[in-house]
Amino acid sequence: MPLLEIDNLKTYFHTRNGVVKAVDDVSFTVEKGEILGIVGESGSGKSVTVHTLMGLVPQPPGRIEGGTASVLHVDRQHTPAVIKPTAANGLTGPAALARASTCSRVLY
Repeated sequence: MPLLEIDNLKTYFHTRNGVVKAVDDVSFTVEKGEILGIVGESGSGKSVTVHTLMGLVPQPPGRIEGGTASVLHVDRQHTPAVIKPTAANGLTGPAALARASTCSRVLY
């Protein structure tokens, strides 16, 4: 079972000029021991994808329009999965930088 599973994630920004589909139908999984790198062109939605998962998309104008996120087997539908950086989960300090320097899989 994956530690992180994202299915059909959609994050849109509602502006005066219309709707911007920043993330539209993104899906991926991260297994135990796996490091995922997300790469793409400028403006392709890499940062918005991660900000959505961390609950950092400003609402409004941003809105999670659909999709599911399962984190450590806790299902959350249409709600961002909040992953806080702490020393306990290894998401801070030099250890995080060392882990981030080698990806076992790249999503593009």
